[in-house]
Amino acid sequence: MTLPRQRGLTEQAANTAVDQACRVLRLPTIRAQFALGTEAAMAGYRVQYVLATKLVNELVEAADEKQLTKTIARYGRVDLLCIDELGYMELDRRGAELLFQVLTEREEKNSVAIASNESFSGWTKPFTVPRLCAAIVDRLTFGGNIIETGTDSYRLATPRARAEQQPVS
Repeated sequence: MTLPRQRGLTEQAANTAVDQACRVLRLPTIRAQFALGTEAAMAGYRVQYVLATKLVNELVEAADEKQLTKTIARYGRVDLLCIDELGYMELDRRGAELLFQVLTEREEKNSVAIASNESFSGWTKPFTVPRLCAAIVDRLTFGGNIIETGTDSYRLATPRARAEQQPVS
């Protein structure tokens, strides 16, 4: 997604633009990650946003079609790869190994932003091979920055805030 460069965008306008883009693209609203990606794109960086399961499925299909090298290279070329919902779905060994290849391709070259509601200790559920799980966490944390945003769901907080603002009848 290419966004036009805008100067002097207010925070409220930026938040509205992010919300609208999420609705139009039918993407989950992951505020911190999406805002980071939007800012990077507006600064001229190449950004790709992908759900973890979609990425793994694409890698498996590419491997079956003998196009894996090209697919990994394509994900390796973007400046910021935003992977959402890592940790929700269990990945089979092959899918986890293919994801590891993408992360290895990007290591110390380009940035990765991961959104997950699971702490690293909980990643043994989606990555069922403990050694592979440890290697993936190692790739992501070496020289990286970890931003913990808390455990409150943005999707849950919005309806709660609306309910609190409405007068009781």
